Amino acid sequence: MTTTLSPLDYAVISQALIAGAREMGVKLIRSAYSTILREARDGSAGLMDRQGNTVAQAELIPMQLGPIGETLRACLRRHPVDTLEEGDFLINNDPF
Repeated sequence: MTTTLSPLDYAVISQALIAGAREMGVKLIRSAYSTILREARDGSAGLMDRQGNTVAQAELIPMQLGPIGETLRACLRRHPVDTLEEGDFLINNDPF
């Protein structure tokens, strides 16, 4: 089944997703203990789909978002999508 969105619907949905990612970035910076994150904004925040593809990202350090999909896929191998319930979320801070 293919659904076609009007340009207006597409714009509203895409901007809402980007706003969500931006808000995640703001919360990340506000809650950070790290001076580097708070002052240099050296971090990343993004919304991913269930396969680990980036849907929207905050305007922080974009080069860190390259591997973020693979990081999410590793988390999902440990916590499969089918086991997650509404309200669950995954947070990762593992550089390896």
